[in-house]
Amino acid sequence: MPLKRWIWPGETKQADELAAAGIQPLTARVLASRGIGSPNEARRFLSTEGELHDPFLMKGMEQAVALIEGALQEGKLIVIYGDYDCDGITSTVLLYRYLEEQGANVGYYIPDREDEGYGLNMEACETLHQNGAELVITVDNGISAAAEIDRLHELGIKVVVTDHHQPPEILPAADALIDPHCEDSGYPFRELCGVGVAFKLVCALEGDIEGVDTLARYADLAAIGTIADVVPLCGENRIIARAGLQKMEESENPGICALLAAAGLAEKALGAESVSFGLAPRLNAASRMGNCDDSVALMLCDDPQQAAVLAERVDAANRERKQLEGAIMADIARQVEEDPSLLRYRVLVLAGEGWHHGIVGIAASRMVERYGKPCLLIGTQGEEARGSARSVPGFSVIDAITRCKDCLIKFGGHPLAAGFSLKTSDVGRLRAALERAAAGMAPDMPIPQLPLDAALHPRELDIATIEQLSALEPFGAGNELPLFLLPGARIEEINAIGEGKHLKLRLRFGERSHYAVYFGMTVGRFPYRVGEAVDVAANLSVSEYLGQKRLSIKIRDLRPQGFDQEEYFADYCCCERLSRGEALTPEQARRITPVREELALVYRAVQKRSGLPADGDQFYLSCCRGRLGCGKTRVALDVLLEAGLIASRDGQLQILPAEGKKDLMSTKILSRLHSVLSGNAVGIQ
Repeated sequence: MPLKRWIWPGETKQADELAAAGIQPLTARVLASRGIGSPNEARRFLSTEGELHDPFLMKGMEQAVALIEGALQEGKLIVIYGDYDCDGITSTVLLYRYLEEQGANVGYYIPDREDEGYGLNMEACETLHQNGAELVITVDNGISAAAEIDRLHELGIKVVVTDHHQPPEILPAADALIDPHCEDSGYPFRELCGVGVAFKLVCALEGDIEGVDTLARYADLAAIGTIADVVPLCGENRIIARAGLQKMEESENPGICALLAAAGLAEKALGAESVSFGLAPRLNAASRMGNCDDSVALMLCDDPQQAAVLAERVDAANRERKQLEGAIMADIARQVEEDPSLLRYRVLVLAGEGWHHGIVGIAASRMVERYGKPCLLIGTQGEEARGSARSVPGFSVIDAITRCKDCLIKFGGHPLAAGFSLKTSDVGRLRAALERAAAGMAPDMPIPQLPLDAALHPRELDIATIEQLSALEPFGAGNELPLFLLPGARIEEINAIGEGKHLKLRLRFGERSHYAVYFGMTVGRFPYRVGEAVDVAANLSVSEYLGQKRLSIKIRDLRPQGFDQEEYFADYCCCERLSRGEALTPEQARRITPVREELALVYRAVQKRSGLPADGDQFYLSCCRGRLGCGKTRVALDVLLEAGLIASRDGQLQILPAEGKKDLMSTKILSRLHSVLSGNAVGIQ
């Protein structure tokens, strides 16, 4: 697992200016690190009051209101056509609730994730016609459905499109079209999600230009979709999210109350994380497991007992989703153990028979986090295959996939995520095509980054100081939970928690000791020992338990004190090129080629300590830093593996019985490197 590139916080005059203007010093440093440098701008951001824009500033709003009001007056059947994700569900529920309260003849339609996929489709158009729909309002979709909207018109059905996705060059011929991303939209804030646009439509229908009353009624639904869809929590999104989280804490909505209870969040202070990791996964899980209706019904439910039943069903779906995700990740681990070369590609492509199509996207995100590379996971079913792609910032996976369209049946997405289908027999061809495409796009793949907001002095690590950061809430996309550097903390204890899946460390920082949790890190993979000094990147917050406040430290990353990351990443890129058989310069080869003594050093390290991690970076941090560079360490491990002197079993290294003397210099890896060093080869092919 490669390390992330830490982006160090800079000391800025703007932070001093903000502090001089009365903003708490640590809050000022966070704001300044995020480009909010003037006192007026900072006060606007921190203000608990906020103005919502006039919904009629959005092009298409007047036409949409006229069409909907006409259908209301004439008693026409209005059908809201939504989407199966959390944003689409809350969009559907919000607009349905409002129209139902107005006495509308209204229904909704959510396409099936597996059988229909995202957005309008021709079969759904026929079904809407057969069921008597006279006006269709899309929410969280429709901007790319030109052919389907033409068909609805042929069937005599009027269409209002409300969407927030990037529009195509040719817009659909809807009777009214609302999308803040359209170039001529005219709306001051373009980052609304689907439920945000639906909310603005309701404001317009109500004539609530300032949005105050409408927000008071629907803030909870709007906030769930806004936070779940990972749109930037600034501008109107920040106002919606803040109001919605407050409303949820005292919600009288039986469906939301039941969902909070199922997530273990009832009667607790709520933040954006509560939605992102508690509510949204449960609402999404029902559709992933093939029953989106449960999530919609839960959000619309007015009966507490029935809501509890529905909440248990979506919670059960989420538990099943976790089990399927775990099975996919275990299958991937087995494949990688059997064929480590799968991880050498620029873009990871893995496939498995029967992998659930609704789950592979989540698993792909886990792979990106684990390996720091774009990843495509493909579920095969006989001759057919469908997959999801996730990427890292700086590498557009949709551009890469587009270059491989000859391998695919269907595809779509955006720079960081995509979906696609293909023939099972073409999986290998797609992997090779993607490697060629990625090589043309990025000679060296982007390194995942970890931006730090501020370096803390030990005296700042206390409850009173960290509580000041609450002024920055709610946290989420575009306003992430601040990430702080704790330089030179010393490890005093290392303990496994959560059935061995996580760590709890005691760290000495200055004159005091603090406990910190490192989720997803195990004792076996942790490369540090008690007594070592480390630099810690951590999220800080204050929690309350039994009336007592506690400082919460969640480690995001950790490395040796004073670690030279530029030296590390130079070695890393050379090793990646070597593993893929690509050209190296003599200087690049020199920096990663180990001599005999260095090979022996690595061999003795494996011999001395059983159970060392097979991952080259973790092994380097555990055994060789300070004595050998990361590049030489990784190459030495590969040489020893190739020579059969060591082996990897279940992610751990072990010594193998030696059969005669091994000539390590004749291994393929060292032969290639030495050919470059001697000038007999232009590069490694």
